Amino acid sequence: MEIKKITSWIILSLLPVICANATPKAAKTTTTTGDNSPAVIGDHTTINYSSAAAIDKIVAVYATQHQLDTEQIKSLTTAVTALSQGKGVSGTESQIKAALDALAQGNTALAKALFEKETQRVELAAKQGAAAYRNLGALAFLNNTQEALQAYRRATQLDPDDATGWNELGTLLMRVGDLDDAIAAYSKVLALGESQQDKEKIAWAYGNLGSVYFTRGDLDKAVEFYEKGLAIQIALGDKQGMAAKYGNLGNVYKTRGDLNKAIEFYQKALTLHEALGSKEGMAQNYSGLGLVYFKRGDLNKAIEFQQKALTLDEDLGSKEGMAQNYGNLGLVYDKRGDLDKAIEFYQKSLAIAEALGIKETSANQYANLGLVYEQKGNKAEAKRYYQKSIELYNTLGSPNAKKVQGWLDKL
Repeated sequence: MEIKKITSWIILSLLPVICANATPKAAKTTTTTGDNSPAVIGDHTTINYSSAAAIDKIVAVYATQHQLDTEQIKSLTTAVTALSQGKGVSGTESQIKAALDALAQGNTALAKALFEKETQRVELAAKQGAAAYRNLGALAFLNNTQEALQAYRRATQLDPDDATGWNELGTLLMRVGDLDDAIAAYSKVLALGESQQDKEKIAWAYGNLGSVYFTRGDLDKAVEFYEKGLAIQIALGDKQGMAAKYGNLGNVYKTRGDLNKAIEFYQKALTLHEALGSKEGMAQNYSGLGLVYFKRGDLNKAIEFQQKALTLDEDLGSKEGMAQNYGNLGLVYDKRGDLDKAIEFYQKSLAIAEALGIKETSANQYANLGLVYEQKGNKAEAKRYYQKSIELYNTLGSPNAKKVQGWLDKL
């Protein structure tokens, strides 16, 4: 079985502030000294706005005027109380006092301005926090899948309008085999791209949705999405995007057994990646070409391309790519009958895949190890690896589960 490399590109709610009227009680002139001190209206009258009675009076007047229901009264009380305590607003003590004075006179403008200023501050802080989480996720992506997932989940919570966060979250969800959630994340990218009229984001979403369906074995659906994305990227002159889609289409045609068509697409992708100096893209294309030559039975050529891919992925520190290369080299040595060498490469691939939580690659290598041990006559080990493979393929909804089950049944 072959490893199928998936190429990826890779709150506030405002409290309702409603104007209110209140008639202040007469009192001696004073100044504001803290949260519980009276606030001055004019020169000779005060209201202790921190008192429950004063807040209730403001709310009661407005509730009568506007026929507020119970929940609306509760929300208004919360807003006035927060303002009187200086909570959830951005402003100096004198600004808060002025806003309360105005609110007591039926003018909500100053109070709303302080709440709006705070929401802007918090939203900016949220976006800055989201950017930090995206940076953390980008670093963790390399070697700690769960940490990266946690970071990108938090980033999308803090800044749900950032398509990059959703896109990377989708890629990680694919890695761990949560394909329904991956579709949801990529669909969010698509929705953001459409609402923002950003064709590049729309193309990202189409390509990655295609990769989900490719993993599920729905090749027609995968081609549909890849071609939609490719059309946009050709129109945009996005060579990086075009190269990725050509490579993905090469994967589809290789899987279908149309090897000439697969080579055509891999070569198109490789030409673009070489021109762009993209080592990652070149490694993916070399790996794909190696698998095509493996299928054709040209094992020397297959090793040549896999070694080229491995060298590039090692230079890049791409563990995911290295897992792919090791697994594909295992296929070649398996085909040559060098079963011990095949096991060595399969195990190298599996170790990386398990460390990164890549379910599809792990499932592939469990199946390949099962085949090797069956050839060696070790049925117990073959059965153990087949069962592990089937379990993972089932979580992915992959048709390979049925194939491996067939091997197990014949064991």
